[in-house]
Amino acid sequence: MGKIHVSEAYRTSIIAVDNYSSADFSGKLYNPFYNQCVSIKSFQQLIKELDTLMDEVGCPMSGMEKRTFTKHSQADDKETILIKDKIQVPRGKLATFAIRIQYRNNASWQGTVKWIEGDAEEYFRSLLELFWLLDSAMKV
Repeated sequence: MGKIHVSEAYRTSIIAVDNYSSADFSGKLYNPFYNQCVSIKSFQQLIKELDTLMDEVGCPMSGMEKRTFTKHSQADDKETILIKDKIQVPRGKLATFAIRIQYRNNASWQGTVKWIEGDAEEYFRSLLELFWLLDSAMKV
């Protein structure tokens, strides 16, 4: 599949946390790019889903090429997708976060995370910092 170039609105994703245990969580991921919510079973799966989404959308651009143990080719096809249908943005049973990824530099992410129920917003400079921010909100 080629890269898809769409608006800046796709930088922000909603994470609805329904379950939390031992510094990990499950719930739903919403981004306007999707036609439905995506079920998330762990923080690791959330990272993989968001990274794949950003690669497909092309926003924000990755600061490096992914390295893998296997070789594969990527097509440079570009297409534009307009999503007209709106779905209801989920609210988590335990917490809801709006994550806006501004940059993907140095093999990590930088952006802001807003805790909806806690009415708090913080900047994060790495995936590890994002993890600790989400985890700290869940422990309140």
